[in-house]
Amino acid sequence: MKKIILTYLLFLGAITSITAQIKGTITGLDQEALTNVNIYLADTYTGTTTNTNGAYELGIVKTGNYTVVFQYLGYKTVKKEISITKLPHTLDITLEESEVSLDVVNISTKTDPALTIIKKTISQQKQNLSRIKEYTCDFYSKGIYSIKNAPKKMFGQDMDDFFVGLDSARNGIVYLSETMSKVKFKAPNNFKEHMIASKVSGRKQGFSFNSASEFNFSFYDNTIELEETEVISPLAKFGFSYYNYFLEDLFYEDGIAINKIKVTPKRPQDKVFEGYVYIVDEQWELYGVDLKVTGKQLQSIAFEEMIIKQNFRNDPNNDFWTMISQTMDFKFKFLKLQGDGTFTAIYSNYNFSPEFDKKSFTKEVFLVEKGANEKEDTYWENSRPIKLTQVEKKDYKFKDSIQIIRESKVYLDSIDKKNNKFKIGDLLMGYDHKNSYKKWSWGIRSPLFAAQYNTVQGWNSDVNLYYNKWNKEKGSRTRLSTKINYGLSDEQFRLSGSFYKIFNNFSRPVLSISAGRKLNQFNSSEPIKLIENSISTLFFEHNYAKFYDNTFGKASFGKELFNGVLATVLATPCTAPFLAPALGFAFMQTAAVIVLMFVTVALGLAFPYVVLSWNPKLLRFLPKPGLWMEKFKVAMGFPMLATAVWLFSVSIEYYGGRVLWFGIFLIVIAMAVWVFGEFFQRGIKRRGLALGIAGALAFGGV
Repeated sequence: MKKIILTYLLFLGAITSITAQIKGTITGLDQEALTNVNIYLADTYTGTTTNTNGAYELGIVKTGNYTVVFQYLGYKTVKKEISITKLPHTLDITLEESEVSLDVVNISTKTDPALTIIKKTISQQKQNLSRIKEYTCDFYSKGIYSIKNAPKKMFGQDMDDFFVGLDSARNGIVYLSETMSKVKFKAPNNFKEHMIASKVSGRKQGFSFNSASEFNFSFYDNTIELEETEVISPLAKFGFSYYNYFLEDLFYEDGIAINKIKVTPKRPQDKVFEGYVYIVDEQWELYGVDLKVTGKQLQSIAFEEMIIKQNFRNDPNNDFWTMISQTMDFKFKFLKLQGDGTFTAIYSNYNFSPEFDKKSFTKEVFLVEKGANEKEDTYWENSRPIKLTQVEKKDYKFKDSIQIIRESKVYLDSIDKKNNKFKIGDLLMGYDHKNSYKKWSWGIRSPLFAAQYNTVQGWNSDVNLYYNKWNKEKGSRTRLSTKINYGLSDEQFRLSGSFYKIFNNFSRPVLSISAGRKLNQFNSSEPIKLIENSISTLFFEHNYAKFYDNTFGKASFGKELFNGVLATVLATPCTAPFLAPALGFAFMQTAAVIVLMFVTVALGLAFPYVVLSWNPKLLRFLPKPGLWMEKFKVAMGFPMLATAVWLFSVSIEYYGGRVLWFGIFLIVIAMAVWVFGEFFQRGIKRRGLALGIAGALAFGGV
């Protein structure tokens, strides 16, 4: 019993140390809560920011003496020395707006001092971009979308299933998520993110999309990509062509002068920002930015405006300023939907002297840790640096409870019972049956809507059957389908089937196998719509689609060689010239032999690619990509043309043997012309050899 009590006390002590914190509320002199105030321990990268209520929680390990820094753009930075004897410790702060100190700046000249400050900052753009050579850090982000006056219906659909948890005025949160990641960086552009935790309100297995890579941009660059639009930075080399600059304020932080410069666009219709940049005097680095861009400037029909704020602090051990937080606030309005949102990012625990090796940076740039979306609530309560507001807590609790109800057997069976009822319209469109709780479905498509006409089959139609099985937790999915086609004029059945399986949502291995017989257009992209061809053939006697009878077998396998990079290998035989004897033999055998034959062909063609997918290290034995691939691709086109000429042999009995030899002559001459042009006229090396080969081919062809 003593051991149990002792263990329990130790457990309580461990929990206390994990949740130990300095907490409080930050307001201005008017007692209005200040949002996104940066709070951190002096000489460390342990920090947080305030939420929309001005509340914060700063995690610490033990009691003792601390210096807490409160930094907010436009307000005086406050350093508070405290002695903590008991945790949690409450520390409320009131911040004052920065005092204007322009009297110390000589503004008697006609030229605004901001122009000189911006010129000096731009002049060392390259140095500012390369100051930080490498680092690792912890990244936390919270994203939230809120909607106002949400419509009850859109396009005839009830919106209550999409907008869960709205108040009586139809306002509320429609998206809330959090992300925690480990970030690695090495100049000039090696960036790797390891997502260790992800949480989405109302989606137990969901992944948030607010990753560190989305926040990885710098105003030292000439342009910033936002919503697929390149917006010109106020610190771009050509910034003076797009912006006006005015020195509006000068204040000091630890004896360092900070210039508050207002930037306005010379032409509002340009893709530019408007707002403030804060420049460290003499060092000409960013202390912070507070910039706005409109939806028109972003060329976006949904966004009304976006405000970006970045906060930097002077690294105590290095001669540079580094980012500690970033927020992106936006307003949107599209059709009947309007609202706003905020994405907040916190950077902490920087290490500017990491020990990287060759394996630290590979082609894998984004890694999701297994179980990242399965963290318990206690993990988030002890780890998130930004305190949740009561509204956000309510949203998590309500939507997670709704999800539990919607995943229950009683609820899912009631929905399926309603949707699985057979209706008269199913005779025309087809019937689907679903078991949502056991996660499977099957269905059949009606042949009435698939009816069409062509010159090969006459009137024909399809019957399609399918079976689906899925597992959202594992990310696996299986689909079996078959299609039976029958033509009235040629009186032939054409049967084809396919098997498709995704094994999981981490490495995402995908296996696809299909085989059978069907009528294909000669153009594999099938550009001619069958219904259009049916109408033109029946009513205007113009048949545009050209078909051939395709007996095929195809297998493909895909897998993420490294997280975020998907490699797919495909094996599909051109059965007409090469597999016709084997297929002819197979179709005269039993069903088991037919299946075995297709499986053997598929495995034989796909085996090398499957091996490379499972063991990417073998890729080093393959030749490196380069310009030779384009030439090799063209060269391989000639054997394909030769195959086409071989198919001419079926016309010998009608046109005689000359047609075959004429086709071969054309292929050889074409190859001679290509060798002459590619390697002699445009080549640099071995031009004599190329000329000889081209001449030999031309002579041989003749």
